[in-house]
Amino acid sequence: MTEHKAGAPKKTFPAGVVEGFYGPPWSHAARLWMIRIIASLGMNHYIYAPKDDPRHRELWRDPYGPEEEKRFGELARACADSAVTFNFALSPGLSIVYTDRRDRQKLVDKYLSLADQGVRAFSLFLDDIPPGLRQEADRAAFGDFGQAHADLANDLRRRLADRIGSGVELLFCPTEYAGMEPSAYLEALGGELDRRIPVFWTGPRVVSPSITCADARAFGALIDRKPYLWDNYPVNDFAPNRLFAGPLRNREPGLDRELAGYAANPMNQARASQVALRTLAAWLADPSRYDPDLSWQAALRDSFRAAAGTGAAHGLDAAFETVAPLFKPSPLDDVQKTPLSLVRGAQRAALAATYGEAAERLLAAAGENELLGEISGWLRDIVLRCRAVEAASRAQDAARTGNLPRAKEIAAAVWSDRVLVGRRHRLASEDEMHWADGTLLPLRRAEGELVFDSGSSDGAAVVDAGQEIRARVVTAFYAKPWMKPLPSGIPRLSISVDGDAFEPLPAEERQGCAVAKPGSCLFRYIRIDASEGCGVYLAIDLDPSPIEEPSP
Repeated sequence: MTEHKAGAPKKTFPAGVVEGFYGPPWSHAARLWMIRIIASLGMNHYIYAPKDDPRHRELWRDPYGPEEEKRFGELARACADSAVTFNFALSPGLSIVYTDRRDRQKLVDKYLSLADQGVRAFSLFLDDIPPGLRQEADRAAFGDFGQAHADLANDLRRRLADRIGSGVELLFCPTEYAGMEPSAYLEALGGELDRRIPVFWTGPRVVSPSITCADARAFGALIDRKPYLWDNYPVNDFAPNRLFAGPLRNREPGLDRELAGYAANPMNQARASQVALRTLAAWLADPSRYDPDLSWQAALRDSFRAAAGTGAAHGLDAAFETVAPLFKPSPLDDVQKTPLSLVRGAQRAALAATYGEAAERLLAAAGENELLGEISGWLRDIVLRCRAVEAASRAQDAARTGNLPRAKEIAAAVWSDRVLVGRRHRLASEDEMHWADGTLLPLRRAEGELVFDSGSSDGAAVVDAGQEIRARVVTAFYAKPWMKPLPSGIPRLSISVDGDAFEPLPAEERQGCAVAKPGSCLFRYIRIDASEGCGVYLAIDLDPSPIEEPSP
């Protein structure tokens, strides 16, 4: 394996990152850090395009304020100091009217405001928008929306070149950016788009498990130029509960010769992205000799040492490498299981103890280490999950010897930890959600028990609109992280056990009032850890019998 060292000659074609994900954009400090990292790895391109920057996409017409423009200037100077091209992108496709001269002028003016800060490279993104032309004037002026896109991009490049110079860079992301199927849209781009404008492509799929030279040539033939690869790895905006810290895989040697450039789309977690990006740098340095697993081991060491400095001397680097396999499975892997998914019994409990101890050591240092601070939620989950795995083993041993009360006591003590894990942060794949459920759920799923409560209870009091109803069974399930806040007008259902009150809401608005029909079972949603967005579904089997008032 050839490892790319800082200071080694950079690739002759653009290679770097595109901050093009959905979700919280990076901080200014994280961008400055990323520019330094990619420069040290021999990469030479950074593209600013966070989807959730309102002035990049939804409010693209609105100018940036003085402080924001100042930060863009700092980024441009940091890139220039590191021999990295700073490329600024706008994504106007949701609302632009292609025939409106005022819209076109606003687009040019927005780019020129960045040119005033020293930016000389730009991108026009028309991805993730409805296909076709929505305005009557646009439909009358253009035969196909591919023609409208080519006309806009060509006009933009010409007008920027008139003001900045003929060497201005303009990259283009089309609406059809994945696959190799011919279409009228791609035919229009290939025939009418200025040949000096490279076109982005994500490979055979939006997130491509593999990309070959033949794939790139096939798409290149459709657009009449080499594609600029937008590689959606290690991006995790489609799975924000996961970290993709595994190596780059399945990029065919020689692929770089079929491309106009290579931009990796990292995770929302900038510093955690560097593990995968370091393996990309190794691939770019020598694709034919690239070894994913060897490069990954080197990337782990280099990533932690870059983040920890002297902290590595205290053995934290070893702890980091210990837990890393839990984050290794990625969309590029055929096998999505982690080491804990592959073992059972005492071996599983022992492995969980190893992972849990390492995660606790890293979590203790998270306040002094930006990389560990960034992944602290996942580290906390590892600790809780491993605690549940060990508890499940102990509970199973107790049940096997006939001590069912002890088994239930163990399950009850760990259940609250197990529920907290069932939220935004998951380690690798769906099967990881069930590390310990096979043992814990049967032990806790008893009539009258509130299963998310860590203590014991003889029953649960359910109150709706001030009237108490008896609940026979209350069972907790994992709450999907994409659940949105529900309308406040829906009547609330209160649950109290041992004096602790909770207020779940119906899982969907169409369920209407929270009062259940006798004998029915409804799913409810309850937030038990608002700071982390934690929640569980509650399946409530309501007892229709009236509550007897106590005798005076």
